[in-house]
Parts: sequence; structure tokens; C-alpha cells
Amino acid sequence: MRPVSGVFGRDRRRARLWPDKTAPRNWREAHAVVRPFSRRCVFVIGAARSGTTVLQNALNASADFFLLGEPGFESDDRPGFAARYRERQAAVGNLENKSTALPPLLDGDPPWWIWLRRLSEYHRRVGAKIAINPGGDPSHAALLAFQGQVFYDSAYIFIFRDPVATAVSRQRLSRANGQPEAAWQDVFANMLSVMRLYVRMAALFPNVTALLHEDIDAGTFARLATASGCDLSMAAPYYNAAQLRAVTAEDVPQAAHAHAHYATEAHRLLREVLAAENSLLQSNQNIENIDPRHRTAFGSLAMLLDPLMLKRLVQDR
Repeated sequence: MRPVSGVFGRDRRRARLWPDKTAPRNWREAHAVVRPFSRRCVFVIGAARSGTTVLQNALNASADFFLLGEPGFESDDRPGFAARYRERQAAVGNLENKSTALPPLLDGDPPWWIWLRRLSEYHRRVGAKIAINPGGDPSHAALLAFQGQVFYDSAYIFIFRDPVATAVSRQRLSRANGQPEAAWQDVFANMLSVMRLYVRMAALFPNVTALLHEDIDAGTFARLATASGCDLSMAAPYYNAAQLRAVTAEDVPQAAHAHAHYATEAHRLLREVLAAENSLLQSNQNIENIDPRHRTAFGSLAMLLDPLMLKRLVQDR
């Protein structure tokens, strides 16, 4: 794993409410506007209910950060961004704060990249939280292509949480909101797809790291503060171990136990990767390499998350 100290790189001084997520985009204009400050951009990425929101809020507690909450940059390319963003946040009952609203910094309402440039004039780090839900493309090809074209050298912080706890939390929230639950198998498959997205981006993008939700403490933010050059003294209080609910495999229906086991094994390997000072991201080039002497933790995780392996899991449902 690339250490936290290196993830930030070096500074350089719809007519519809929900955008169309499948339409092809030309991001040349966005790239041209963002390029001068793209190394100062930060993206928090994780599966839904894995801890993305609390990490976003903790970072936004600093005046140095302004991270938007699930703005959908990759599928929004028109003026009127702030109005659509505000309407989406209000539709789900979110109160106005740095994670859900934009300050009145511009007279008009241009596309998101103009807003982001304006925010970058006041904050050292700008960007967004990206929470990934079940039901989308498991390869996340559109998101990967967009981030590569516009934000290749930005900082990416993936957040992961115990898979069983994540799945149970998501289903409980759906019930509390009166919404239908996603299939448990799909929830676990979604987590695995996010792990694979991390594996791909860690191997291909320059500034990618990952955190485990249960392990975040004051020391984590001290390291992030050093790496980012930002004041994160108010971040740690957002984490309270007493708020974590205890869950076990018994909270998962029997039909999803195989998926839960697979996701838990991937999470175990991920923990090994994050514990290693150097996880040799460019090793294990061939999935058919079965010689255990040549394997690394990162390579083993990549093999476990290979699409062929995941396809077999789905077929075994």
C-alpha cells in the first residue's frame, strides 16, 4: 500500500434531477479547468454504509477542506449544477453543511468544474465523497474513466468497513427509511466490486490509499494532516467506538453466507495489504501464477477479486 504520507502528492500553487449516468461525455473542458489544481483534489470512495460520510464530515471539519457529498461529477456536464445538487440533497432530508450544499460564491450557476475551481481559491483541498451502491456496473468503468481523464493525479482515500457490519447497516437503514432492501448477495458483491476498484486504482493511479473504518483514530488524522498540510485537529472527535453496533454472521441470512464469507476473506487480505509498508503493487502479473512463493498480499487480493473469481461466486448463488 502507498503510505498515507504519500497519497496527497505535492501541491501546485439536467433538465432532470438525476443526471443520465450512461450518456457519453467529453471532459476536455472540465480537465482544462481542473488541471491547475487537480493535485489538491481529494476523493473519499467506499461502498454505501462503509464509513464514507463520517470520514467526509471529519475532513470537512477543517477549514482547509471542502468535499461535496456524492455530487455525481461524472454524469453532470451542464450549467445549473448547484441547483440540482441542492435539490438532490434536500430530497433525502439532508441539512445544509459543507457536505451537502454550496456557499453563494458565484452570481450564476455554472457547471460543477467552475464551482470546484472557485472553492479551490478558498480551501487547500477540494473534492467529493463517492458512496457506491448495489445495482450499478460492477466494473465501475465509467467512474474509472472519468476520474482518470479529469482527476488522475488527485488524492484518493478508499474507506472499508467489516463486510458483515456494512451489509447489516445498509439493510437496517433501508428498513428504517421504508425502502426495499437490496438482495444481501448484491450488497456483498457491491463491496467486493469496490475492493476491486481500489486494487485497480492503487496499481494504476499515483496517489491512492485506503483506511479501515474501525481502525481510524487520532493518529490516522495526524498522519493525514502531515501528508495534506492541513489542520485536522477537529477530525478525530467524529469517531466514537461506542457508536459501533456489534454484529455477527448470524445477522446475515443463510442464503448469503457464502457471499459474506468471500467478502470477509477479501477484507482479511485487504487488512494484510494495508498493514504492509510496501505491498509491491506491480507484482503478481498473471492470475494463473499459483506458486505461493511468488505471491504478495496485494497480488493475492487482486486474484481473489478477479472478475473470473467473482463471476463464479455469482453463479453459485
